[in-house]
Amino acid sequence: MGRISKKEQVMNAIGGWISSGRYKAGMQLPTEQELMREFGVSRIVIREAVGTLASEKLLARRQGAGTFVTAEAFRPVPRSLPQQLAVMMPPLERESCTYHLILDGIEAEAGEHGLTVVFFNHQNRVEQARLGITRLAAQGLRLLVYTPLEIADYEWSNREILHQAARAGLHVVLADKLIRGGGPASASFVGSNGYDGIRALVGHLVELGHRRIGCIMNDLSATARTRFAGFVEAIREFRLPLKRELCQVDTVRRSPDEEGLAAAEQLLTLPEPPTAVVCVHDWAARNFYRVAAKLGVRIPEDVSVTGFDDLQFAGELTPPLTTVNQPLREVGIQAVRLLIAEFTSPEERMMKHLYLNTTPVYRSSTARLSNRKESLIK
Repeated sequence: MGRISKKEQVMNAIGGWISSGRYKAGMQLPTEQELMREFGVSRIVIREAVGTLASEKLLARRQGAGTFVTAEAFRPVPRSLPQQLAVMMPPLERESCTYHLILDGIEAEAGEHGLTVVFFNHQNRVEQARLGITRLAAQGLRLLVYTPLEIADYEWSNREILHQAARAGLHVVLADKLIRGGGPASASFVGSNGYDGIRALVGHLVELGHRRIGCIMNDLSATARTRFAGFVEAIREFRLPLKRELCQVDTVRRSPDEEGLAAAEQLLTLPEPPTAVVCVHDWAARNFYRVAAKLGVRIPEDVSVTGFDDLQFAGELTPPLTTVNQPLREVGIQAVRLLIAEFTSPEERMMKHLYLNTTPVYRSSTARLSNRKESLIK
């Protein structure tokens, strides 16, 4: 994955200063020398970046006075809705996909407002997402529901996409995955409450008598990190051991068929394996089933297992998987409502984070800890 140029980094940062309100119309930017120190780049880079922003009428250079933010950078948003709404998210084809449910909600709510939905598959690639922003802006689209790239360089890359969208005049609401820190003020968010969803699963396992609870997580998005944070908080709340060997957190993006395989084997071959395991999503749980079968470990007799997402196959596993159902269609509906509200009422616009409640689905992959196991743990 290629990095953007230093010029673009400077442009994005200055654009973020403006969109966040740090610099308002008429305010003077720092001098070239100050900007060079701020960004650690040459005078040529600063002049090229400022020159481009000036050509876009976001900045104005005044001979002998300096560089100032223009009123054009804060031009009023028309209150009448456009005819189209854009959606950028990953591909929808595999059975593990939940995005089609979000898209269903987006299409339903957009239709209520007479909007046609334009879909763009960013393929989880930075270059493709940047191309999408350019194409959407060229077509005159102004409303965008964006499901962030889920890649190792998550925060940095997605913030750059948000800055590019802001500079292109796109109004953005994030769906399903949050981007923390440094994004434009317009990037509101709608998603599921994964934090409390995971906490509910841990509470369920504790009620069943489990005390040595492991987890299989990844560190690829704010959503996954929130679920892991919920796990950690619940473990601490119940005063259970939080040991490094019980927490398998992957930092590499893997295919659904590989997600969590190595972590499952690591947990199940420990001298003292966990009696229950919480997985970041249903695919990781399904792969845990595969490893358990290979090692002769029975679910739930030897280990209880939970997932997250309640994908179609979750109830078809043997045994059916305890998991968490997300209101994904409602995520799409609320994202469109929030986007329209921000667009039509700019004077009331402010960044909002909306977390929708999840629902635990208890099935037979979890069971009460046997007396034999309980005595071994004690």
